[in-house]
Amino acid sequence: RRLSILESPKFAQKKRKKIIIKTLLFSICILLFIFNIILFLRLPYLQISEININGAIKLDANLIRQNLISKLDGNYILYIPKSNILFYPKSSIINDLKNSFIGIDLIKIKLSSFSGLEISIFERKAEALICDGFYNEDEKSEKCYSVDKNAFVFEKSLFFSEGVFPHYYFNLNENKKILGEYFIDSNLFIKLQDFIKKLEIANIPVLGLLIGDSGQYELYIKNFDSSDATVYFDDKIPFEKTLENLIIFWNDAILKNKT
Repeated sequence: RRLSILESPKFAQKKRKKIIIKTLLFSICILLFIFNIILFLRLPYLQISEININGAIKLDANLIRQNLISKLDGNYILYIPKSNILFYPKSSIINDLKNSFIGIDLIKIKLSSFSGLEISIFERKAEALICDGFYNEDEKSEKCYSVDKNAFVFEKSLFFSEGVFPHYYFNLNENKKILGEYFIDSNLFIKLQDFIKKLEIANIPVLGLLIGDSGQYELYIKNFDSSDATVYFDDKIPFEKTLENLIIFWNDAILKNKT
């Protein structure tokens, strides 16, 4: 008799109702839990309400702040605020600021208070000047750019007199983008910077360096009589050997000039 009751349609329907009710109650509990989590994450004191920008000297701190605020606007999956201190898009902010402001070298972000964000900006520093065209004492190129230690071009620049920064000259293709790009390979640039620095240590006054095609270079230096001289060399011979030969020649010329 018990088996017949368990197999009856009425009992099966009752059992099905219990399962539906349990499933419905479980679903409601899950939804209430998610709803409460969303309400918690949307609480005002959990939102970033203050942004401090440090280290911006040449760059406009207000523009950086506006850009950052726009990145914090909106929600994840419609309901979770991007401005929440637990879920703000840190990596996305860093990448977006670097793309929008090429003068930024490094960015550090941290929470400065419970609802504050502190942005530390490290700007790129000019290590050299690159100018379009050839070196000419009377006509200085107006197309000059500042580059950092890795040959990254980050801003247009006025022409500075020799001695402030090493000067590099090259022929700029009008259709080629230069700002926000590496004008030569970083490793090559580091070698050239070291080459020029060692020349200056050896008291050889460098006026500039033309970077030609196929590894050819023109080095402009100031002679004993204050005239300009050009030294031609290429990368077929290691820079160290070229440097050594030039220093020997220069020192020998000084001795001959004294005698």
